[in-house]
Amino acid sequence: MVGIVSTYHQQDWVNDIQLAKEKGITGFALNIGVDPYTQDQLDLAYAAAESVGDFQMFISFDFNWYKPDDTSGVATMMKRYVDKPAQLLVDGKPFVSSFIGDGFNWKACAEIVGREIYAVPFFQPTSEHANDPGVSGLFSWAAWPGQLDNQPLKANMTLDRDEAYLDVLDPAGKQYMAPASPWCE
Repeated sequence: MVGIVSTYHQQDWVNDIQLAKEKGITGFALNIGVDPYTQDQLDLAYAAAESVGDFQMFISFDFNWYKPDDTSGVATMMKRYVDKPAQLLVDGKPFVSSFIGDGFNWKACAEIVGREIYAVPFFQPTSEHANDPGVSGLFSWAAWPGQLDNQPLKANMTLDRDEAYLDVLDPAGKQYMAPASPWCE
């Protein structure tokens, strides 16, 4: 996951993508808010990925900034990138994700975009979310021990959160995107 900042230039994106590829990384999730530089930076990121080649991107909408009823704003941003050569496709559909945003209407978003999307947002693991017709799966943001309950780092190193997602997604026939993060003590 890469956060979008205002100070990057095209070569910065190219350098980061080349370095990532050298380390075996094949794509970036681009976490975005509603900052005035976001679209320009997304343009640079997608263009850099295309110029480097064999590298994919997808947008992760940060619902700390977007509002769950801003379907038009999310769809407008998506439409700009869904047909880019570097856009990650799953089952031929542009992949998209989010940080929080429970209740966002991904089905209505796809209708505005004008094509099916492969939405795997960070919604809570509930049957309601798993059965949402607009999502293809869910993912958990809990990639760090203790993150969700503010416990010491080694206090909750379990698969309980993953299993909660699998318990609601498997019956719905939906995918689970597990989080992974480097962790140093």
